[in-house]
Amino acid sequence: MMRQGHRQAQNLFLELGRILGHRPVKTFSPRWPTDGVWFPKLNDGITTESPLVAVEVIVSEGAKAIRGSIGVLEAVSPALGLLIVQDDDIARRLRSQGYTEERIQQTLKHTIEQINDHISHTRQRLDVWTYTYLHRRYHLATTATIALRKEKSL
Repeated sequence: MMRQGHRQAQNLFLELGRILGHRPVKTFSPRWPTDGVWFPKLNDGITTESPLVAVEVIVSEGAKAIRGSIGVLEAVSPALGLLIVQDDDIARRLRSQGYTEERIQQTLKHTIEQINDHISHTRQRLDVWTYTYLHRRYHLATTATIALRKEKSL
């Protein structure tokens, strides 16, 4: 079963892709089940089947799960693979376990460092975002879209 935070990050990623003009889909294929993919739309509206961006959402600090997500992104081979650390969900879970805010931040930092270490050994172009950063990118895209619509209506 998918965690709420996982679904939030997946939906935000897909919506951001739509806003940016791509064709977002929930997963690449049954064999390589990503948490989302953007396929580019060409100028004439035709889409290509080569993935522009594929995403895997990280909701735990487990090294095995992280390596599995990296392996899926390598197999899909998008122009950019994103590993989104669902920092809100991880922090919420750690708070419920009695972690201090300082220890939560240390755990998140360690998780991101661990992911960066793993992706430094791959030839695939991968990047790490937090859910907080994804949300910021979404906000910037929606703000720009609204401003552009207002400008066009003048």
